[in-house]
Amino acid sequence: MTSEWHEVPLRELVGYISKGIAPSYAEEASETTIRVLNQKCNRNFRISYGDSRLHDTLKKKVPPERYVKPDDILINSTGAGTAGRIAQIEDVPSATTIDGHMILRVKKMAQWNRVPLIDYIELIGGGTPKTTVPEYWNGNIPWLSVKDFNNDKRYVYSTEKHISQSGFENSPTKMLHKDDIIISARGTVGEIAMIPFDMAFNQSCYGIRASRGIDQPFLYYLLKNCISQLKRMTHGSVFDTITRDTFANIEVDIPDAETQKRISSVLADIDNKIEVNDAINDNLEQQAQAIYHERFETISPNDLPSEWRIVTLGEVATISSKSFNPLKEPEILLEHYSIPAFDEARFPVFELSTSIKSNKFIIDASCFMISKLNPTTKRVWKPYCLTGNAVCSTEFIVYKAKDKTITDFLYSVIDSNSFSDFMCSHVTGSTGSRQRTTPSDTLSYELILPSEDDLAEFQSLVSPMYAQIRINAIENDRLKRLRDSLLPKLMSGEIDVSAVQF
Repeated sequence: MTSEWHEVPLRELVGYISKGIAPSYAEEASETTIRVLNQKCNRNFRISYGDSRLHDTLKKKVPPERYVKPDDILINSTGAGTAGRIAQIEDVPSATTIDGHMILRVKKMAQWNRVPLIDYIELIGGGTPKTTVPEYWNGNIPWLSVKDFNNDKRYVYSTEKHISQSGFENSPTKMLHKDDIIISARGTVGEIAMIPFDMAFNQSCYGIRASRGIDQPFLYYLLKNCISQLKRMTHGSVFDTITRDTFANIEVDIPDAETQKRISSVLADIDNKIEVNDAINDNLEQQAQAIYHERFETISPNDLPSEWRIVTLGEVATISSKSFNPLKEPEILLEHYSIPAFDEARFPVFELSTSIKSNKFIIDASCFMISKLNPTTKRVWKPYCLTGNAVCSTEFIVYKAKDKTITDFLYSVIDSNSFSDFMCSHVTGSTGSRQRTTPSDTLSYELILPSEDDLAEFQSLVSPMYAQIRINAIENDRLKRLRDSLLPKLMSGEIDVSAVQF
């Protein structure tokens, strides 16, 4: 060995090593199939697609890191006479993965350093002012808890609770500043967000600030990429918990400062677009509701124009309760509209029926729905129905217009503050979190039904708004999946960002 040569662990040269998947084979190609390479495809230091097969991603998802990329190194891990065969794939003509008898090795960028995460961060503990002291609360300082940022959004802009200056000074809570990071550390572990302005926070979270010159936006995405690892390392007999020791036991790859900024720029561009779409949708919803309020809630019932009348919701809509039993129809990919899905991203979760443990309501594009659970938190949803297998939680009341041409008008009705107030006045249950509105009671709600011409004019204004909301929501789901697929590749150096302009 020459003087310039030295031995290093393989992990310092390789960003990712993993066995392939156990495929769910398909006989015919479709939009949901990808190619699967196997041992036979690895011959004479070259990869051939001649013996590859098809895998159905609907039946079994493939993690982003297990898709093959040009320049990846593939090694046969088993087989008499085939184990140990190695080849670097040069061309990937279509989406491709490998089966469980091959190993994928991703090359690592040479200039990256593997270091303990704890060496590059400052952990900041939070606290709670005494709840028995009224003057400590309802002040001007936002006070964070996990419920304020468990929605996959990059920034958290508002908090449910505020504390006063005296509450801040007389408690162990600390102040986080712009671009500091907050992460939930107890109970619900791993929710993460950045801080846009000064906020205090409770003891179930950590504030995280970059140290040793690391780029703060890069640190946010670096931590986001470590969430699954953090969750695996939780402990606690009652609540899942992460501690300072958890961060000390995690190693990360840190590139040079310019590369950090390029990586965070790529991911931030995606998050910026998501935030713009969210803001547009919030504005469109407010506009639609303002139009409804101005036209139909400011007029006295005694001054209705001719052909206008007062009707009950039950005269113009029905409640749908057609049920789906996942136990009777296993292995169906469902478009699931759940309460958690609404709260997190207002987008359905796509999951196999085998993972769902209770009955659901079957819904379609003509439905509109509102949560009967804890109606003080308004959850109104017009389903997108991107597939033919849409279902929703039985905690939703599912409506259908008797005349489908007025669906958007009736959706505006149940989205109104007046209907929310009606829901809250017709609840059963002793506590807020367990209070429910009886679905049949909502059918007695009285509303103004305008003339056909006035209905048509109203819907000509709001229907395009609801259509755009749907388009933006679907685009945001696509952008989130793109961001989440890029994240591990960027953080491992698999994707070279040297040419990215920022």
